[in-house]
Amino acid sequence: MKNEISFGNRLLSFKHTATENPNPQDAEFKSHSHATVEVFYFLCGKARYAVEGNIYLLKRGSVLIMASGQ
Repeated sequence: MKNEISFGNRLLSFKHTATENPNPQDAEFKSHSHATVEVFYFLCGKARYAVEGNIYLLKRGSVLIMASGQ
């Protein structure tokens, strides 16, 4: 089950997503890009994040800054 909170306007958007009891075997890969800069801050848990063919291991406290178009 996913819990999600979203907010947005012309200049800024915010999204918080939490998955209760995630299944590590249930991975989904959707390649896409945005015309804006994205900043991810991981509050808890662990994740693997693919960016242009590179895999980044993320954990609590990790910050990921994505340039537009990536």
